[in-house]
Amino acid sequence: MIKKILLIFMSVLVFVSCSATVMSPGNNGGNSGSGTEEGGNEGGGGTEIPGIPWTEIQPPLSVLNDEAIKYGIDISQEDNLIKEQIKIKLKEYRNDKGQYKVIFTGKPKDDYLVSASLTKLTLEVAKDLSISDAIIDVSKVYFNERKIKSRMFRGGVSLGYFNLSFILPENIIRVIEGNAFSFLNNYLR
Repeated sequence: MIKKILLIFMSVLVFVSCSATVMSPGNNGGNSGSGTEEGGNEGGGGTEIPGIPWTEIQPPLSVLNDEAIKYGIDISQEDNLIKEQIKIKLKEYRNDKGQYKVIFTGKPKDDYLVSASLTKLTLEVAKDLSISDAIIDVSKVYFNERKIKSRMFRGGVSLGYFNLSFILPENIIRVIEGNAFSFLNNYLR
């Protein structure tokens, strides 16, 4: 009789322990997961769900801090408005913080023309203002498809020499399409 009770107890214990290991560390209420899972989770804060491709899971919405609220530029606007705001915000940021920085917010457009990429617009304004280096912060952009669109940051090298630093969102971007940063190819060769 004791052997049967012990066998039942051991069976229940094995069943419970096996059930606990099936739970995904990436799906535990927001705690940071560990290891790599089917969806490609690399310890990125619980945004992956086993069995569902990462392209179908929406990233969290960016929380705008005071700096992004004050200096942010919504990239879903018309290109002329974006360029106008880049000029205004670059000057404001320089006056307040002592350096040139562009903070882009909002949702990216479906497609970007080479002549109106975010980098090209920034470089044109930088040339007009005689700026040699700037920071482009896209950490507050909502990349709903978890990818940087093709031509989004394509720039023209004929505009002169500029030092650009990019701030990208953490644990969000999974794909950088084709020639999103193609202006870098001229410098990396």
